[in-house]
Amino acid sequence: MQTAIVTLIVLACGVYAGWTLMPQAARRAIAAQLLKLPLPARLAQTFVKASAPAGGCGACGGCPNAPASPPGEKAIRVHRQPSR
Repeated sequence: MQTAIVTLIVLACGVYAGWTLMPQAARRAIAAQLLKLPLPARLAQTFVKASAPAGGCGACGGCPNAPASPPGEKAIRVHRQPSR
């Protein structure tokens, strides 16, 4: 019994490490394939999130509809004082 529990723990750790270190493109492909199976709602939500393409935040300026700066953010101005 103890061997079976340790085996399951090691297997779960291996799957987690493999999933975490896997390239995002491979993760998306595997998640899309796993969504075809009947899964519990919580697990399906995780795979839906993993299968969605990564969105941009607008910081690089590559998106045409991206706002110039996030709302509520203000520019910082530095004023040099004359030397004495």
